[in-house]
Amino acid sequence: MKSNEPTRPTRPMATPRQDRVQATKKHHGCLVLLLAIVGITLLIVLVLSVTTYIFNSNQIILPGVRVYDLDLSLKTRQQASEIIDSVWNKETSILLEAPFGEFSINPSDLGLTIDAEETANLAYGVGREKDAVDEIQHLWQKKSINIIPIASLDLDTAQNLIQSIADLHNQPALESYIELKDGRWQSVRGHDGALVDVEATLAPLVEKPLLVLMQDSLPIIVKPVYPAVYDLSELIDEIDQLVSKELSLQAYDPILDERFSWSVSDEIKAAWVKVDGVSLKVWLEPSNEQIEGLFETWNQDLGRERQIQIPTNLEIFKQTWLESEYAKVEIRHLPSTHTVQAGESLWGISLNYGMPLYRLMDANPGLTSETLFTGREIIIPSPNDLLPLPVIENKRIVISISQQYMWTYEDGNLRSEHVISTGMDDSPTMAGIFQIQTHDINAYASNWDLWMPHFMGIYEAWPGFMNGIHGLPLLSSGVRLWASSLGRPASYGCVIMDLPAAESLFYWAEEGVVVEIQR
Repeated sequence: MKSNEPTRPTRPMATPRQDRVQATKKHHGCLVLLLAIVGITLLIVLVLSVTTYIFNSNQIILPGVRVYDLDLSLKTRQQASEIIDSVWNKETSILLEAPFGEFSINPSDLGLTIDAEETANLAYGVGREKDAVDEIQHLWQKKSINIIPIASLDLDTAQNLIQSIADLHNQPALESYIELKDGRWQSVRGHDGALVDVEATLAPLVEKPLLVLMQDSLPIIVKPVYPAVYDLSELIDEIDQLVSKELSLQAYDPILDERFSWSVSDEIKAAWVKVDGVSLKVWLEPSNEQIEGLFETWNQDLGRERQIQIPTNLEIFKQTWLESEYAKVEIRHLPSTHTVQAGESLWGISLNYGMPLYRLMDANPGLTSETLFTGREIIIPSPNDLLPLPVIENKRIVISISQQYMWTYEDGNLRSEHVISTGMDDSPTMAGIFQIQTHDINAYASNWDLWMPHFMGIYEAWPGFMNGIHGLPLLSSGVRLWASSLGRPASYGCVIMDLPAAESLFYWAEEGVVVEIQR
C-alpha cells in the first residue's frame, strides 16, 4: 500500500575527515575574532593614552564639564580661569531692588567675587582625582558634570555700600510739630518714614553669597518708622496760653540808680516752646545762646558803656525766670580808658573817676607818678568793681561833699537827711559809688588814736585802710571830736555824723546798700 506523504530527501552521512575540516574552520574563526578584539582594545588603549597625554600635558578640561551654566569643555585651565573671571566677575551685574528704585551694580561693588583660578582648578580636576572613574562614567552617561563656583564675600565692602544707600535714602519719621503762621499757632501733622535695614539686607548675602550672585538680585529691605506723635492740634490752646503769659526782665544799674524793664515778645517765646511727644507736656526752654542773644539785643538800649551782667549760672537763672515770670539782673559798667592830659596827676585822676589809687595801679601794671606822661592811655576799672557785695536795691545813701549833707532813701522815698562832715582838703573823701561793706560797733583808728562809733566801711582808700561812715569820734583821752564842725570838711576821709544819726543809720543800712558820694 502506498503512502501519500511526501518523501524527505536523505542527507548524506559525513565522513570523519569532513568533521575534522569543519572543526578546524571553527577554531580559525574564533582566533580571528579574538585577534580583532585584542587589536581593537589595544587601539582604544592607545587612543586613550594619547588623548590622556594630550589633555594632561595641555591641562585641558574634559568635555561636558560646566561651571553652573558656563561650558568649559576642552578649555585649558588658564582659558577657563579667564572665562570664569570675565563672565562672573566683570560681565555679571546684580540688581539692587528697593521701593525707592533699582540699582545695577557689579558684584565686586558688594565685595562679592568668584575665585576664578580655584574654580577652574575644580573643573580641571574632573576625571583626574580619586573619583575619576565615577566622574568619567557620569560624563559618558549624562554627557555633563556641573561645578559649583567658589564665591567669597568682603563683608566690610558690602556693609559700606548698603549703608551709603541707607544714608542717601533714609527718611526719618516726621514728628508732628507746631508753627506760628499768619499770627496763629498751627499743628503740622507728622508722617511715617522709612529706613533701610542694613542688617536684614545683608543677611542673604552673608548666608548664601553664591545664591545672590546666581539670582542676579538683592532686595534692599526697607522698614517703616513711625512718629511718636502724628497730631498736636489739641495742644494749640495750651501753647497759646503759655506763650501769651507775660515774661519780663528787670535790670538795675546801681551806679546810676536806674531801672529798666524789658518784655519778651510772643514771637521770641514761640521759639522757646518745647513739646514732649510722649507725655504731650508743653513748656518753654530757651537755650543759653538764645538768652545771651536776647540780652545782647537789650544791651543796645544801654549804650556802649554798660551792659546786662549775664548770670553766672544761666541754667538756674532760666529756671527761676520762667517759674516766676520775671527776673532781675544787674547792669554793669564796662572799663574805660583815659588819655593823660598835661598837668594831670595820678591822684587827681583817681579822685576824678572815684577810683582808689591802688586800683588804678593794679589795672595798669607799672603805673606810677614817674611813669605817668602826657598822652599815655590808662585803663579805668569798672565802677562796679567797688560794689563787691550783692546790691540792696531798695535802699540808697546819697552824700554831697559840696553841701556837706546826707540823704537816705528807701523804696524810692526819702527816709532821712543829715548834716555831715567829710574829709579835709589834704585828706579828702573820695566821690564815687561805693557800698556798705562792714559794720563795727566801735572801730579804732590807730593812726589817730581815736574810736569811731557805729563804723560802716564803704571803700578801701588803700588795701587794709577802710574809709567809712561813723558817729563823732572819741579820742583815747575822752575828748569828743568835731561836734561843732558838722556841716564843713573836718575828718581824715571818713563821713562824720552826729551820734544818734550814726546809730540809726548803722542798724538801717545793711551790708550791700549803695553809698553814692557826689562832689
